[in-house]
Amino acid sequence: MIPKTLLLRMNPWLEGNSPPLPTPYIHRSAEARLISWRDPKRILVITGPRQSGKSTLLRWFIAQQLSNGLDSPEAIIYLNADYPVVQELIGNPNQLLEYLDAFARGRPQFLLIDEIQRIPEPGLLLKQMVDLSIGIKIAVSGSSSLLIRSETREHLTGRKRDVLLTPFTFREIVAADPEVSDLAGASVGEIERRWPIVGPSLLKLSDRLAAIGGYPDVWLAEQPGDAEECLFDLYDSYVRKDVVDFLRVDNPAPFNRLVKLLALQVGSEINKSALAGEVGLPLRRIEHHLAALVDTHIATVVPPFFRNRRREIVKAPKVYFLDCGLRNVMLGQITGPNFRPDKGAAIENLVMSEVAKIIPPPWEQHYWRTQTGAEVDLVVVRGNRIWAAEIKSGSMGRRKYTRGFRNFMDTYNPVRAFILNRDVFQTAEPGTPQTVPIPAFLLVADAVITSP
Repeated sequence: MIPKTLLLRMNPWLEGNSPPLPTPYIHRSAEARLISWRDPKRILVITGPRQSGKSTLLRWFIAQQLSNGLDSPEAIIYLNADYPVVQELIGNPNQLLEYLDAFARGRPQFLLIDEIQRIPEPGLLLKQMVDLSIGIKIAVSGSSSLLIRSETREHLTGRKRDVLLTPFTFREIVAADPEVSDLAGASVGEIERRWPIVGPSLLKLSDRLAAIGGYPDVWLAEQPGDAEECLFDLYDSYVRKDVVDFLRVDNPAPFNRLVKLLALQVGSEINKSALAGEVGLPLRRIEHHLAALVDTHIATVVPPFFRNRRREIVKAPKVYFLDCGLRNVMLGQITGPNFRPDKGAAIENLVMSEVAKIIPPPWEQHYWRTQTGAEVDLVVVRGNRIWAAEIKSGSMGRRKYTRGFRNFMDTYNPVRAFILNRDVFQTAEPGTPQTVPIPAFLLVADAVITSP
């Protein structure tokens, strides 16, 4: 059983203390998913990359329940499976239920389990808990390794509600900044009207996001050197715990070489065979490592969009990092985009990563390029609905958009189309793309893309 001192350390509210939250606390879009979750027959599964704030999100939920008087302190029990004694208890459902029933007020209403990937066969355990109809609402969090295990997906089919917690999005960052917080829910028109005043602040935030990324510890670091150190520690932890322990990569050196090569090739189509030669691994291992980077939410693989196989490139994907800071630390360049030789790639990674964070399934992210070189950087697709954008790192004058973009629009008739640039707005004429600064677009992208 769990010693009382450890239980109280994990559950300070049982003694009248508040759950610890960082100062300042940046609110997450995922909070709405937790607040609306009330079904004991569906386990809430919070996953995401390491150190993206999953434990903090659980503590926020506890604080919210208690501060609003929705539940008594004894109604919420939090267990961290990093502790071996907790692992032993959770690994036996009957023993866990007996332990919970022994509380003074009986079985709690909520059971929150952190670091669930530490438990052998977590999917089977959680399935048993649901099938026992114990009446407890269960939420678990863990690194994305939880989703890599196929048995977890199989056991929890129809029994879970997924919440993916990425590093901070641009909208979350803006909402936490008192100078511009009211713009987090603004329209493009409102942002354009106020751009002369708020534009510099938004650009400062987007440039910082493009430099150090949005991992909470990194973003909240007080000194630039602290942010870089946090990024190094974060990647080292990822390699040691996810790559070596869970993915069973005995020699991480070729894996690290692959990650650095991908960081150098952001914005370009990748050639898997060429990567295999440079890294010194067989092609199947390259494909395995790419899948692992996607499954652990370190990278996103963007395939080409095509409907005419004879004219468009159909095999070469592009790879972007879900967090700009993690890419930059691999290159040793933790600087803003305006001071980098790869400015275009840095800005493109920023936009593509933010879109990857916010578009829900079944929306799909693509790029488009023909054999003759006509290209559109971003194509988002759901069924027959198509949305497109060209990404420019500098300011746009009164130049017309490219012939390739015109050809794409004529051929595919996207619902919306944008030219994204640093700081210029231009109203779109019928049948033409709208020109919008990248920070403004990042604030409205989820609403624009998914709107009817």
